Amino acid sequence: MMSGDCILTIDHLTMRFGGIVAVNDLSLSPSKRKSRAPSRTSDCFLA
Repeated sequence: MMSGDCILTIDHLTMRFGGIVAVNDLSLSPSKRKSRAPSRTSDCFLA
């Protein structure tokens, strides 16, 4: 990946709600050319 292509870096994210772990050890680095925002709410649930 070229410098400047990465728009965000997340390393080892964990999300807890009370005693329930919803996300455990998530890491990602999306790039400018591969990312797209959902155009509708239902897009979030499409595989």
